[in-house]
Formats: sequence, structure tokens, C-alpha cells
Amino acid sequence: MKVYDELVARGLIAQTTDEEEIKDLVNNGKAVFYIGFDPTADSLHVGHFMALCLMKRLQMAGNKPIALIGGGTAMIGDPSGRTDMRQMMTTETIAHNVECFKKQMSRFIDFSEGKALLVNNADWLLDLNYVDVLREVGPHFSVNNMLRAECYKQRMEKGLSFLEFNYMLMQSYDFLMLHQKYGCVLEMGGDDFLAKPYNNKILLARIMANIRRVQMDGAEPSVNGYHCAAFTLDANSHSVEKDGRSVHLADMEYRILTLFVRYPNTFFTANELYQKIWGKESLGDVRTVQVHIHNLRSKIEPDPAKPVYLKNVWGKGYVFQPDGGKV
Repeated sequence: MKVYDELVARGLIAQTTDEEEIKDLVNNGKAVFYIGFDPTADSLHVGHFMALCLMKRLQMAGNKPIALIGGGTAMIGDPSGRTDMRQMMTTETIAHNVECFKKQMSRFIDFSEGKALLVNNADWLLDLNYVDVLREVGPHFSVNNMLRAECYKQRMEKGLSFLEFNYMLMQSYDFLMLHQKYGCVLEMGGDDFLAKPYNNKILLARIMANIRRVQMDGAEPSVNGYHCAAFTLDANSHSVEKDGRSVHLADMEYRILTLFVRYPNTFFTANELYQKIWGKESLGDVRTVQVHIHNLRSKIEPDPAKPVYLKNVWGKGYVFQPDGGKV
């Protein structure tokens, strides 16, 4: 009997997605998987013990487990199975519980020689910029779908705080980071796991699609932004550097120039720019675009009255030529 069939026979598999693919991974020892443990107390409980037994059995079959301790998600608390909000813990209490978990887990799982990993999501969650998360992660989640989840519906009468509403984004971000850092391809949890409002696969697919699009664009991603010819955009400071001179850009100016830098020598009508930057139809009113283009030219052009980089060609639209060539 192969390991997956053994788990089914023992009643340890409640529900799955992509069962055939998962069966192939675990039976052939190819799965890098994780199970999360939020340190809400200073000791593991019997539910954790079941998860550790599953991890150990899969590790014995050649798979690689990742024990993810939720030092970051514990700051908010899992809303699943709750009729009220979890009591907030201090950072000192969470840190103490994390250390207790680590000691106990090492008695079950072999962490030697890279056979398993023990990681803490506080390492990436606590340093996130809130606005960046809203912009980069938030658009991939539907509030309507989140409200359909059983763990949220149960809380609607007594109230669900916005704090807990962010839990979904944090856990999905965990999977994204584990996939990028450690090649994690499989996640496991209790029998309420799929009922939770996770959107990990959708988030991962869309983020990776964005990365692929960047790699296909004319601009080269730099550490903090984009680089194209003589222009370097810095996402942290919302500035553009050209010929050793750095100029701060307003938010919309930065977004417009980023689009042009990513797609140099490509024509965009004012209506197309409005739709791509503002995310909706212009309904024929393109004055907003014209004002921002005017302001942007005043910052990047040697002579804004005679633009050599950001040009407007009658009948075609706006085009960005980083080398200052002719249209």
C-alpha cells in the first residue's frame, strides 16, 4: 500500500483539490509541503499532534515538510471556529510561544541536513508595508467570495473585525513566500482547511503572471523599480533618475511613467491610458490624462514644449522613446 492510500485508509484525508496530482507527489516523495501552527499557547495540543504525525509519515516517505509557525498571523488570530474575536497577545507572549513550539516540534520531525524546515511567517509578514499589500495583494481577492466562507458567515451576527478580515490575505501571502523561497507546492491543515477563505493558488498564479509580464516587457526590473535606457524608476521614493538627476514624481505621474517605461515605443491613446492607470473608462473626458502628461513632461524633458521622450503623435496617441529617437 502506498503512502497516500495508507493515509486514506486511516481516515486522515478529509478533502483535497487535484487529488491525482497530490497522490503522485506524495507517493513518489516529491512533495514539499507545509502545515501552519499559530502559537496561541505555550504548548502544542492534540490537534497539532495529528498534524505532526501526518508530517512525520510523509517525511518517512521521502517528502519534505515545512513546519510554519505563525509568529505573524498570531498577531491577528484565525477567525475559523470562533464565535468571537481571539484575545490579542503581546509580542513577548507570541515570541515565547514560538520558542516552545520549536522545541516540541523537533521531537517529532527530523530537521537535520535539510530534511525539513522550521520557519516563522513573522520573518516576512511583520516587515510588510500596508499600502503595498493593499495595492499588490488586495486586488486578487473578492470581498463577496470572502463573505461566503463559513468561518466568516458564522461571525456576521456578532460582528467580524477588519483585523480578522485580513487573515485571509496573510495566509495566502504565506503560501506565496513559501513557494518562492522553498519551492513549496502543497499545503495541509485540519478538516476545516478548505472551508477557510484561502485564495493561495489564485494569488500565486496572478503574481507569477505579473512577474512573467515584467520579464517580457522592454524595461528591466531593478531592485526597487524599473530601468530602461537612461531612465531608472525607484518605487520606494516614487522618483525617476536620469543623467544623474533624481526627480520626485506624484503618484499618478509615477504610474504613467512606469507604464511607458515597461512598454517603450508603444502607442497609447488618452482613453487607453485612462483605462490602464485609473482602471475605468474615461467616457471621453481625457483632460486628466493631458494634465498629468503635461506635469510629467515638465519633470523629465529638457524642454517640455519640445518633448523628445514622451511624445504625442496625431492619430496614434502618446509614445515613450527612452533614447529620444524619432517617431
